[in-house]
Amino acid sequence: MRVLVAATINDPSGPSMVDLDPDGDVQYAILSHTWTGSEVLFADIVNGTGAEKPSFRKVRYTCLQAIADGLEYVWIDSCCIDKTSSAELSEAINSIYEWYLKAAVCYAHLESVARDARPADAESGFARCRWFTRGWTLQELLAPADLVFYSDDWARLGEKATLSRPIAAITGIDEAILTGRRPLRSASVAKRMSWAAQRRTTRPEDAAYCLMGVFGVNMPMLYGEGGRAAFLRLQEEVMKHSDDQSLFAWVDADASPGAQHGLLAPSPGAFVYSNSVIPYQDWDPRPPYSMTNRGLCIDLPLSRLEQQRDDGGGGNGDNGDGDDVYVAALDCPAPPDYEDSTFLAVYLRKLSAGSDQQYARVRAAQFAKVSRRGALQRVYVRQDPTARAAETEGVFPHHVLQLRAGPPAAMYRLVGTFVPPAPDDDGEGDGKDGKDGEAVAAAAAAAAKKLPVPPTPLPIMSSRAAAASRGWISGLTRTTFLARKASGLLAVGLLLLRADGERLVVLLGSAGKFEVGFDAVELPPVYVSGSDDGNKNNNKNNSNNPRIHTQGLGFEDLQRRFSPRPPGRQLELLCHRVDVAVLPMVHGSGKYYMIDLDVQACGSSSVTREVVDGLVDAYQSATGKKSQSEARGTSIWRRLINH
Repeated sequence: MRVLVAATINDPSGPSMVDLDPDGDVQYAILSHTWTGSEVLFADIVNGTGAEKPSFRKVRYTCLQAIADGLEYVWIDSCCIDKTSSAELSEAINSIYEWYLKAAVCYAHLESVARDARPADAESGFARCRWFTRGWTLQELLAPADLVFYSDDWARLGEKATLSRPIAAITGIDEAILTGRRPLRSASVAKRMSWAAQRRTTRPEDAAYCLMGVFGVNMPMLYGEGGRAAFLRLQEEVMKHSDDQSLFAWVDADASPGAQHGLLAPSPGAFVYSNSVIPYQDWDPRPPYSMTNRGLCIDLPLSRLEQQRDDGGGGNGDNGDGDDVYVAALDCPAPPDYEDSTFLAVYLRKLSAGSDQQYARVRAAQFAKVSRRGALQRVYVRQDPTARAAETEGVFPHHVLQLRAGPPAAMYRLVGTFVPPAPDDDGEGDGKDGKDGEAVAAAAAAAAKKLPVPPTPLPIMSSRAAAASRGWISGLTRTTFLARKASGLLAVGLLLLRADGERLVVLLGSAGKFEVGFDAVELPPVYVSGSDDGNKNNNKNNSNNPRIHTQGLGFEDLQRRFSPRPPGRQLELLCHRVDVAVLPMVHGSGKYYMIDLDVQACGSSSVTREVVDGLVDAYQSATGKKSQSEARGTSIWRRLINH
């Protein structure tokens, strides 16, 4: 530990420095301040040029105050650390909390604060001082037992002990901790994180490094790793020393409900609302948890979101995803009332089926509160859930498309499917769920090669929430289809009937060897009312069989038409807008692509256009006249009816 010799502050060559044993009995003063652009650095002291800088003024006053207090040595971070040495800088940052803790006195210089500032006034320069907004000054406030505040011109403003009430209001730190009546470690992890939530550092990594002393941990400095990576490492170190689950009690106010996160926070700012989060005392021993190569391994009480809704808790809105979303209770009471037997909880989505207990945090913008915890389960939560998604990019023995969410059943319903043909089959789908062409073809191929016949894949989810989201396919019992591992191959065509008679075939298959793509084809409409509206040829065959006019249209025709586009790229047709979202999941030896289909009506109905054309034709036949422009007249009628 390198320190300044206070008595040499006025030497013509500048103050001198000596090395001290930080574990020794020598007393020293220490300075806490906010940096400016012209700080006196280690090289300035060595070269004797420090006095030429404006900031030398606070170095001088610190030494003079130390002499007045009977102290021989002074430590100032800006000029006592050789920051050109990465080893020295790392040692200093890992030791700095202890150095402030062991100092005989700490002088806090509040730049730009007048000597007549009133600390008790929330609008005063004291309360608005930049010193209370910086990351490094948090530990410099907490560590010293004797902390004295000085104005910009070095007038004494007061001590931490006597100003504890206004400081607590400014910082959110408990007054008992500021005065030393309670130890720092009595504050929960979330509470300590919240103290740093609105503080800033010049270098992003320092947002984590400045908190090491607050949590009593050490780790190497890796400037350049980024603030997020540094903060994740800090939380991993905290986990090694504490089982306080309030570490996981953070929110991301800007996160969308479906965005996937890990259990660890991305930055201290995520704890801005966590000041009141505390853990239960260790009345029920908590199993240890740790980071593994599969993510954070932790035992948590889990219950399905829909079960919590039934029990009267845990449901804050319904996004239709209760099927694979769970409520994970933390070992913390729910603030602000801390009601008996309540638990603060977070939402987890299961990313895989079966025994692979892989989860991600979702709905990170909110907490849940539960009064009944589910069964304790061991789960793995990757900090970067996209890493799990990357794992599903590989090849699996079976690739399966599974229909999940779809358009509103009142607007669209699935009335048939087109599947790969069996030998001597025309390939036209029949809308039934028995042994379709795909299964027959697979069986024939397997028999020819003496291979085992792949069974029709079973769906991997079945719950009330899933059934509700799949109301659009309530007429079918089969929702899974084998995907073929080659580019541009169609797996299934879904024939959708709209309430007004419009029909659409949504094509699902492969866009790349192991990627899902989609396309869509509009078919002529059917008339869904049974009345005689003048179009006898259509009504003759109509509404009880919405598959009319698909005779001759087979799977191979759709395969030739299939021009796949990736999910997320909306396809706009004459009467429909179509988009598909795909969520890959792994179940046993199969890779499932969960298909969420979005279909919306657009443009004018074909039926409407036929009626308009019929009216125009009738008018022309009755009057024997033709409009000046048939196209123009038809367009106007259509526009009028659309409006």
